[in-house]
Amino acid sequence: MDSFTDVMGSSLILFLVTIVCHLFLVGFYYLSFYQGSRSIYTMRRLPDCWELHRRCLTFPLISALVTWAIAMACLLIFLWIYGMVVPEGALIPDPWEGIWQNISHWWNMQ
Repeated sequence: MDSFTDVMGSSLILFLVTIVCHLFLVGFYYLSFYQGSRSIYTMRRLPDCWELHRRCLTFPLISALVTWAIAMACLLIFLWIYGMVVPEGALIPDPWEGIWQNISHWWNMQ
């Protein structure tokens, strides 16, 4: 039987793509204050100097964290299903070792 990481392959890569897209939204939100009627001038006059940052960072960061949490939940659910479906004799002793090796291999490719 193939190991869990071989079965999973790159099936969670869309979660990573979604997180990167949410982080690009930060730049888009900052740039949107400089478009059209130049609402950045109004934002600079507000008494709270952090208002612009709250407006630009809140949604992308929270949605990126939620996406990461959903990806981790999917990984745990898939691992649980893999452990329940695969017969005892075909399971590798430590499935987490393969996951960490796969992550470290991916990280070193960057």
